[in-house]
Amino acid sequence: MENAIYPPRGWNSYDAFSWTIVEQEFLKNAKELSSRLLDYGYEIATVDAYWHKAIDGVSHVDEWGRVIPDPGKWPSSANGVGFRDVADQVHRLGLKFGIHVHGGISAVAVSAPNSPILDISTGKAYNEGGREWHAKDIIVSKDHFCPYAPSSFFINTSSGAGKAFLRSLFDLFSSWGVDFVKLDCVFAENYNLETLISALILKEIDNPIILSVSPGYKASLEMGLEVKGLVNMFRVTANTWDQWSNVKDHFDVARDFAWAGLIGAEGLRGNSWIDLDMLPLGRLTDQGYYEINNNYL
Repeated sequence: MENAIYPPRGWNSYDAFSWTIVEQEFLKNAKELSSRLLDYGYEIATVDAYWHKAIDGVSHVDEWGRVIPDPGKWPSSANGVGFRDVADQVHRLGLKFGIHVHGGISAVAVSAPNSPILDISTGKAYNEGGREWHAKDIIVSKDHFCPYAPSSFFINTSSGAGKAFLRSLFDLFSSWGVDFVKLDCVFAENYNLETLISALILKEIDNPIILSVSPGYKASLEMGLEVKGLVNMFRVTANTWDQWSNVKDHFDVARDFAWAGLIGAEGLRGNSWIDLDMLPLGRLTDQGYYEINNNYL
């Protein structure tokens, strides 16, 4: 099965709910998406950032340092179920299920108990060079983190253990039935190899996951040309809110990327498309509150 033959379309939770959306709210919106917009090609229901964070701001991770849903917000995820039940319900609506995750590894995994890295081929801790590898061993340093998500440390993707962590992460997502992953803070001016490694891993996974990447700010044509073959979507604008100043520049951006042949180019298991962010309609979250207080994330 090929990915993203047409531009991926759907509904994303962030503009309406910020990072605090809960299971019941998400499923209600998925039902509306299915009944009102599925016939028009809007088929992906996506949970945006920080589904793994409790209201106190602390992320939940499993024994292998991989982020898992906060059971306070996602009750069906308890006891190791993860997003499996939510994905099943979304699939029964005729939709695809998507999640957002920041690149790298959670600071919670790096702190106590310094989670071991899973080797999915053995089901045990990754072992190389005569020792087991842990979360602290695979980060570049604690000074290298996503600038707008400081609780996510960048991974040294040149290490076998770094690759093993990413492989175990996408294997977990696949086991939940995830169809779409928005991988944030991996595609930037200093091209991050996590995008490349993720693409190679996803080619090996039976479930054809659609991969969307974002630098978190405006991308260049050169970046697009470099990443187009590895992904299905790549972000090329900053956040879009309900004001004309956020929208008008998109016309020039879309023109330039189209002129460069980056609309529907060959991508991961199919095509790749530029991403101009979301179209904000209906109930919206308070953008100002998020931007002023985002250091608690």
